[in-house]
Amino acid sequence: LSGFSYNSQSNSIATYITFSGQACGIAYNSDGTRLTVVDSSNDAVTEFNTSAYGVLVNRIGRFVVSDSAPEGVCFGDNGTKLYYVGSGSDNVYQYDLKQSYVSVMKTFNTFKSISAQTLTPTGITFSSDGTKMWITDTTNEYILQYTCSTPFDGNTSTYDNIRLQTSTGNLYNNGVTTTPGGTFSVGTDPNGVTIDSTGKYLFISTDQTDGIVAFFLPTPNALESWSGQREYIAV
Repeated sequence: LSGFSYNSQSNSIATYITFSGQACGIAYNSDGTRLTVVDSSNDAVTEFNTSAYGVLVNRIGRFVVSDSAPEGVCFGDNGTKLYYVGSGSDNVYQYDLKQSYVSVMKTFNTFKSISAQTLTPTGITFSSDGTKMWITDTTNEYILQYTCSTPFDGNTSTYDNIRLQTSTGNLYNNGVTTTPGGTFSVGTDPNGVTIDSTGKYLFISTDQTDGIVAFFLPTPNALESWSGQREYIAV
């Protein structure tokens, strides 16, 4: 994040998600020419054409989801699967896509309840190999880690009993609590979450502090290996 700079471009999507909409989660395809946005207020997913990771061109389509207040969204398995978390029912929803990264051409697959671990899930991401899944919980201020017995199949996920609390710096690992980075707060409202392709940098966005935090994981895709190294930038 030390090399991060704002390139002075922004685009309003208010006309696409209607006045009462609330854009919560975003996901790009592999070359940045399609942008998928979750609209929490209208319970919908909207897809746009873009110039590679740049200016919006036009809206492709939109579909209404089956949960109230959908939040985070991500793709998996080379864009053949689409996931979102619903904070209304505390579920992870999974769709199969007939064409990679084209969310409007989808078939509902399954859903997984995560209500035992989270009160308000807001973000979701997978490791590059699909064996790990992370969920952010804005009420408890958690980043939660899961293992998928079948890669990219959220329905086969099991909670690792590993979580990081972003408001305290507490790392919980199977009943043991540590504070690797000391007591700190990077926000009481973690929302979006993603991880880089190497599995070494886990990123979250925080609503309270309006920032992005990068957590360095010495062991790739293992939140339990976090030793306290982190970077923060206000946006």
